Amino acid sequence: MKHKINTLIAFLSMLILTLFYFLTSNFEFIYLLLFVLIIYLTILTVGVFNLKFNYFFKSISSLSKNYLYLTFDDGPHPIVTPKLLQILKQEGVKASFFVIGEKVEKYPELVKEIDFNGHSIGNHTYSHSNFIATFSTSKLKEDILKTKKLLETILGKKNELFRVPVGISNPRFGKVLNDLKLKSIGWSFRTFDTKKEPDFLAKRLNKQLNGGEIILFHDTIEENLPLIEQFIQKQKKVGNKFANLSEINS
Repeated sequence: MKHKINTLIAFLSMLILTLFYFLTSNFEFIYLLLFVLIIYLTILTVGVFNLKFNYFFKSISSLSKNYLYLTFDDGPHPIVTPKLLQILKQEGVKASFFVIGEKVEKYPELVKEIDFNGHSIGNHTYSHSNFIATFSTSKLKEDILKTKKLLETILGKKNELFRVPVGISNPRFGKVLNDLKLKSIGWSFRTFDTKKEPDFLAKRLNKQLNGGEIILFHDTIEENLPLIEQFIQKQKKVGNKFANLSEINS
């Protein structure tokens, strides 16, 4: 909705400025037109790269202030995910996993194990292509729907949660999510754990967090598991509780 309104305002403004230029031959209107165009493109860029802006579609980036929400993307991983599940079980913590369809096909039993342990499972597309933002609407829908059907077949329940790969959004995602009745989940705290720099991650995880934060991790890097475990233990010590994203479906 924001995108449509912004586009309409920008179009009408540029149209009016263009008409004034032709009527008056005043070159200042050209500068104003360029200014409007720059503002429009700036807002558009922010909308593409910032899910919190809800520019093309609504994306949930924070929830109840009583909990922290751990989320893990890009799995399931045959080595990392089972070890992570064990850590979560030992700590009595529930989390949410956004899985890639190609990996779901390879490791359906792992998906079942995630669900059996009481964690939420969301759709993270089938291909997780680096070029997915360029997919046509039909190709994007096919990609997302394939994972949706896989999850629903394996788990016997509706797939309602979705996370955009890399956090890049556009109007096509908005249309597909609306058609498939999927809820977009963003994040409020990004760990940047894929940098594979333990010292950086340790410092990042040492930041003070507020209740309601949706925290973005990945269950693909084994070396990060000790830091994730320490992070959970530290948050529990200061009184923070964890929950999965099941409340969104209630």
